[in-house]
Amino acid sequence: MDKTDHYLITRFNVPVPNWARDKAGITTLDEAWMNHRITLFNTFCAPSVAGQTLKDFRWLIYCDRNTAKEFVDQINQSILMIPHAELRFVKDFDELKVDLKQVISTGGNQYIITSRVDNDDALGRKYIELTQVNLIHENRMVINLCGGALYDLHQRILTKLPQMRFNHFGSLVEKRNDTVEYLTVMGFSHHDPPADVKVKDVKSEYAWLKIIHDRNVNSRTIGVPVFSSDLAQHFNLEKNVLPVSLLRSIVYFFKRSLFVLKRKAKG
Repeated sequence: MDKTDHYLITRFNVPVPNWARDKAGITTLDEAWMNHRITLFNTFCAPSVAGQTLKDFRWLIYCDRNTAKEFVDQINQSILMIPHAELRFVKDFDELKVDLKQVISTGGNQYIITSRVDNDDALGRKYIELTQVNLIHENRMVINLCGGALYDLHQRILTKLPQMRFNHFGSLVEKRNDTVEYLTVMGFSHHDPPADVKVKDVKSEYAWLKIIHDRNVNSRTIGVPVFSSDLAQHFNLEKNVLPVSLLRSIVYFFKRSLFVLKRKAKG
């Protein structure tokens, strides 16, 4: 495996445009939002990063520079035992991108990988390993691990997504340069990479876990239902954090099947 500088990026509570309210219309980034997200972070995100089979990466967690000390202390406690994990503080998303470019410019290897994970989601144990194994030495190349899972926290519905292109968990490969003009994975929307960016789709199974909850800004349940909670081990999670409702999963399955049949009939 060729040596690279690999950075995993999490934007914890850095303000971005058009993100003032979640899908329920409730204000984001306030105290209630932070308490909710830290719980999800401790349950899903931090354990999954701690459980990576390959430890050769840095985890940069970006927070608003005005984050209350109690929340900073809680996040620091969550990542205490994770090597190369650190909090960084910025005023907004533009400053995040500037800071990230400065950080990655200090590495020593020819190629740089930037990956992203939201603070309420999780990574499969082999996420970092699979990304580096599938590295292509080309500038501006997205590595997309297509296969993952989705969990509806309140409905207790677990689904499998075997072929999801342009998902939230893509990685960008860039060649080191002298100008510090890097795009990074944070420089574009995951579903709309720039025209000069190539994409490598990698077949994978449970490379990532998207959590659906009532404080997402915009997410919904999709995919093929899985009638088991044993998948927690793939993400280094406690087994009891992915309980599955058999009844709700069956109802979802029939509703989904009916929708697919109607769409095919119209097509």
